[in-house]
Amino acid sequence: YNDEGKPAQKIDMTFPNGAGALVGNAADLARWSAALHGGKVLKPATYQAMITPAGAAATAPMKYGFGLARSEVRGLSAIE
Repeated sequence: YNDEGKPAQKIDMTFPNGAGALVGNAADLARWSAALHGGKVLKPATYQAMITPAGAAATAPMKYGFGLARSEVRGLSAIE
């Protein structure tokens, strides 16, 4: 939907490339998440840098590392 609450125009999904041209389902997302957070995609030090706020990001309202932000959802730690 667009800002006016109307259906958005359809676009050719080859245009956005990595920003939207990916196709998958919930099972694919679960496998990717398990691999990323389970140490199968990145080295441990790289993953820690990705989720650890540093520099200006450490004091920003959204505390983000190199790619992901840490937050809290319903009292539980979350990574976005």
